Amino acid sequence: MHQRRSRSLRPVPARRLAAGLVLLTMAVVAAGLVVTSPASAREDLTTNARAVALPPPAPGVVRITEANLLSGQPAPDFQSDVATVLSNQPDFIAYNEVPYRLDGFLAPPGYALWRTPGQYTGETPVAWRTDKWTAINQGTTTVSYKEGKLPGQKVEWGIRYANWVTLQGVDGHVISVISAHLAPESEITMGLQDVGVTNLGILANQLAASGPVLMAGDMNFHYGPLQYPRELLASYGFTSTYDVTGTHFPTGDHRGATIDYVFMKAASQFILNETRGGGGIALGLIGRKGRDFFKRRGFEVRSEQVGIFQRLAFSHAAEVANVAIEDFISGQASSVHLVYNEFKSVMSQRILVEQLLPIPRLEPDTKAGPTIDYLYEPGPEEIFRDLLPRYVQAQVYRALLESNAAFFAAQMTAMDAATRNSSEMIDGLTLYMNKIRQAAITREIIEVVSGA
Repeated sequence: MHQRRSRSLRPVPARRLAAGLVLLTMAVVAAGLVVTSPASAREDLTTNARAVALPPPAPGVVRITEANLLSGQPAPDFQSDVATVLSNQPDFIAYNEVPYRLDGFLAPPGYALWRTPGQYTGETPVAWRTDKWTAINQGTTTVSYKEGKLPGQKVEWGIRYANWVTLQGVDGHVISVISAHLAPESEITMGLQDVGVTNLGILANQLAASGPVLMAGDMNFHYGPLQYPRELLASYGFTSTYDVTGTHFPTGDHRGATIDYVFMKAASQFILNETRGGGGIALGLIGRKGRDFFKRRGFEVRSEQVGIFQRLAFSHAAEVANVAIEDFISGQASSVHLVYNEFKSVMSQRILVEQLLPIPRLEPDTKAGPTIDYLYEPGPEEIFRDLLPRYVQAQVYRALLESNAAFFAAQMTAMDAATRNSSEMIDGLTLYMNKIRQAAITREIIEVVSGA
């Protein structure tokens, strides 16, 4: 497990659904995105949320629902809320505030659910459709851990965990889903929201080694310039669906709160923006997972390279760059962009989108005084004819090296986390075994003494 800003405390909710039902129809990563606001969010913030009837999703589209349900409500009301959550058969559900609700209610037939049972660990389960997805890995990660209660507080707000599941679809692609609930701001929990985002970012970077990552939950900060930690989220590649759609809607409680989010790692955000803007996208893909993912969803693939990272060399980058240069010079492409993983540190990698062609023009420094004209031999045209292709090739090679380093860093961190988690599990099971054995010995002694 991993140990995972001033804001006023949230008022007591005036309705059953603690944050409404955030129903988002989202293609995996960014192949297409539609956001549907619950009717009650715009019509009446004090009435119960009602599900919006959605048509069946198009091929390659998944639905994820963030369901922040009010804890402590009567069972009939809770079951009614869960029926609303399930009404559009989402692929994934990120639940909040349901530590003691039965798994059978949260995941009826046709769904499976993962969480570590407990007051704090069981509060954020992930559910998924079993006819479309199979879990291949799962875990529970510490988001923040700070003990202490304010007067009248029943739970310790500073203790937070996130449950996550890595799933494989029937078509073979893999996606990870994180359900999280950050600590609200209080005298005791000051600064824990930044800690939480950091720890969730580390977790997402580890899971990104397997495929796209979606994160949903009550983040306890509003979407706006004062509270929303944009730079911190961006440093881990998180993009809110509010950013993608260019708008946000209140989720139904606290007079229009915007504290519930669905985030996606920004691996293909550029593709979504360009497609929504009317531009055509052709892809040059490197790696088997990227190739399979985009081919399966009907994107035009201009070139592909598979299996090069095991023996990565400059010649591979030159081959990729030469295809891009040829398409740009011939007019088949108006611009060429690189989308790759930047290696920042072992614990932090981020997705970057950089324009490769046309090469951005540097503006002359007018404050530097009069310019000096130089004589070149050979001429500038011949120099640039040789130098510019080498520059493009070097940029591609740098991106490949960064991505490769980021992959190994994420893989190493994930394996280290798995090793620590397994050691903790072994220690816990050993302690439990010793307790059971000691109890059995004690019982036998008592029986002997009683018989004597």
